[in-house]
Amino acid sequence: MPEIIEPTKELILPRNYANNDETAKRAVAHVVKIWNKAVDARSEMDSRMRQYFNIWNTLFDIRYYEGRSQVYSPQLRKNVEFAVRNTKKNLFPTDDYFTIDSPDDEEGSQADKVKRFLRWQQVNKINLKRYVTPFLRQLFVYGWSPVKVVWLEQLKKIYTHERQILEFNETLTDPVTGEKIRIPAQEEAIVQVEKEIPVKQHPSFYPVDVFGFYIYPWTCWDVNDAYCVMEDISLTKEQLEIGKENKVYTNTDEVIKLESNVSTKRVHSKKKRMAVLGVSDETIKEASEWHGVEYWGKFDLLDNGKEIDCLITVMEDKKCIQVRQNPHYDQEPGYLVGKLDELVGDFYGKGLIEPLQTLQYFLNDTKNQMNDAMTYSLMPIVKYVPGMLHKNSKLVLAPGAMWALNDVNGAAFDRPPDLAQSGLITVQNTTNEIDSYPGFERIPTTGRRPATQIQALQEERGINILDWSENLEVQVMSPFLRKQFMLNQQFLDDEVWFKVLGQKPEKISAEDLVGNYHFYWLGANQTQNLIVKSRQMIEALNIALAIPPSPTEIPDYWYIFKRIWKEGLGLDGEDKLIREIDFTAMIDPVQENMILLIGKQLPVSQLDNDQEHMQIHSQLFNVPELPEASRNIIETHVKMHMNKLMQLNMMQNQSGRIAPTEQQFTGEETNAQMLGGGGI
Repeated sequence: MPEIIEPTKELILPRNYANNDETAKRAVAHVVKIWNKAVDARSEMDSRMRQYFNIWNTLFDIRYYEGRSQVYSPQLRKNVEFAVRNTKKNLFPTDDYFTIDSPDDEEGSQADKVKRFLRWQQVNKINLKRYVTPFLRQLFVYGWSPVKVVWLEQLKKIYTHERQILEFNETLTDPVTGEKIRIPAQEEAIVQVEKEIPVKQHPSFYPVDVFGFYIYPWTCWDVNDAYCVMEDISLTKEQLEIGKENKVYTNTDEVIKLESNVSTKRVHSKKKRMAVLGVSDETIKEASEWHGVEYWGKFDLLDNGKEIDCLITVMEDKKCIQVRQNPHYDQEPGYLVGKLDELVGDFYGKGLIEPLQTLQYFLNDTKNQMNDAMTYSLMPIVKYVPGMLHKNSKLVLAPGAMWALNDVNGAAFDRPPDLAQSGLITVQNTTNEIDSYPGFERIPTTGRRPATQIQALQEERGINILDWSENLEVQVMSPFLRKQFMLNQQFLDDEVWFKVLGQKPEKISAEDLVGNYHFYWLGANQTQNLIVKSRQMIEALNIALAIPPSPTEIPDYWYIFKRIWKEGLGLDGEDKLIREIDFTAMIDPVQENMILLIGKQLPVSQLDNDQEHMQIHSQLFNVPELPEASRNIIETHVKMHMNKLMQLNMMQNQSGRIAPTEQQFTGEETNAQMLGGGGI
């Protein structure tokens, strides 16, 4: 076996140049200049995005009707969550939602092991499905959503018990000389020990707040095409110290001495959102966090006129704590961005709230006017002629009140007109208009329609979400698989044991992660296949059910149905669909008569000869002085036989067959006869 040479990390400059005053000064000026440009250019867009944020949070900011009612209709929030759930289902339709291929035949078998490891890491370490939900929510609210994919490594000290072999010298007396002697001895004991365990040692999939993520220039198409991307970060004292301990940051002591300005204008979006939630500026300042910018992009690191991909962290616009070459093998920013509806020449996509924003405001105003109209219609108004009122009389609205009037026609009750019905019609029309927007259309799952028609509607109304899912796979999910693999290849130093459900435990090392692999996310394709395949399988089953049975061959309909359940519908639990018939539960009708006479109810067996049972049970009604309670039980039992016989006859009549009797059910024919009576 050839010698394995560990790839040197010196190919990427490992040094943090923040200790070099001249380089750090140039880095601060470079980052702050671009940061201010990007923030100023997007200030108007941030204001609009705050409006979308308020709509999803059902917080009033824009309204044209000021009345007593203060109800915010969560219509758009409901529809956004509907799109999030359905898109997530499209991305993860089954457990086998991605694949890995290799053009090298020798690496083909190793690809399966790499796939199992990445899948285990996504489920047990990265918590991918959990973080995909807020990522999708941002995507549909704002139209774009960034996610951070970097290597996480964090160790933690814990205390635990451990079995150890303790060595000591045991003192014994020599039986011959009587002298004391010391001999080595061992003893197993449980001792308390301190251990350092890895809390995080894996790639991340962290959604990034859109209000804190900026790209320059903003007319580029993709993150990797940009000159730089920047993230607004806030670091605590503990985070700064951990970064210094891990040799990621430097100059942290000088940062801690600076005054925190986390609530200044550069994060005005965060400040305003916190204020809406009741968090004041003083509270933000008391959090002991320092504002910073994490910059991934071009910079003349060596001051030789050549810009390379770098990672720079500047705190409080003054102090640089990190200036280094991009630490990743792919020399790409540690971010992926999903976009919904894209426009050429604009990095930022369009979400689902933006085109329906004014309809949401109109819906709120109409509902509140309708509520006020209903409230006012319940309040009586008294109209009276002042001259007709006795001078000592007071118009009191209370039970038993008495009004002294000079003329009984001097006062009358009236109510404002009830216009709630008109408002309700307007609300329904507005709601329908919002719900009919592409991506929000409800997909019927049942109803008075043939199964094939329901399948066709599901396919038609799911096109928009399926299309978005396919775009997300290209923009985020497949590139994430590649980044996950490369980060493990670069930073995973120790062997890792992992276990996938249904597989034996296995270990993976850096040697296993060397190879040329291609990564493909299959969620949307699987979803499309499920829709088409399930419809085709159901149509095939209905055709098969209409074919007359052969005297020598019987179709295994349960096998076909289980295949539809698992492969066509993508559901689990196919092994629990069939319940074996208990032949031992059959009781002779004469014996059943003896049990029924003492007042005990009995179930009806699937294989009972119902006609014979009803004939024998009816003899019990001729028993003299039959107790009323026993008579009721016997009548109920006979009706159960009668209902079962009628249902069986109806099933058999639909397929033109004769209802089977007890003698006709034998062996595997039972399944075929029981299921063969109709379509699905």
